[in-house]
Amino acid sequence: MGKKDVLIQAAKVAVCEAVGVAVMFAVYLLLGKFTSGVLAGGIAGWLCAVLYFFMLSISVSNTMDAAAEGRREPKTAGLLVGAGSAVRLLAVAAILIVLIKTGLCEPLPAIIPLLFIRPAIMLLEFFGERRDKGERT
Repeated sequence: MGKKDVLIQAAKVAVCEAVGVAVMFAVYLLLGKFTSGVLAGGIAGWLCAVLYFFMLSISVSNTMDAAAEGRREPKTAGLLVGAGSAVRLLAVAAILIVLIKTGLCEPLPAIIPLLFIRPAIMLLEFFGERRDKGERT
C-alpha cells in the first residue's frame, strides 16, 4: 500500500467519522444538551480518531513494505504493529485525558467518536470491495 493510498483511506475514514460526529451533535441538539463542551469534545474526539487511524495506517503500510522487501520477517512485522498499537492507544488516551481534565471538553462526546472507527472501516471495506469488483447492489 503506497503513501497515497494511505492518505486516501485516511481521508475516507475522516469523512465517515465526521458524519458520525454530526449525528452525535444532532442527538445532543435534539436532547437540548448541546454545549460548547460537547462541540469541543466532538472535535477533539474526531481529531484523535482520525490521528489514530492515520498513525495505524502508516505503521501497517511501512511494516508490510518492509516485510515484502525482505527486510523484516512477517512474524516480527506483526509484533511491531501490535506494539505500536499500544503506543498509539496510549498517545490518544493521554491527549483526551488532558483535554477532559482541563475542562476543555465534555468526556462522552470526546470518547464516542473513537467508537466510530470500526464501523467506518467496515463500511468502507464493504462498499470498496463491491465497487472494485464491478458488482452492483
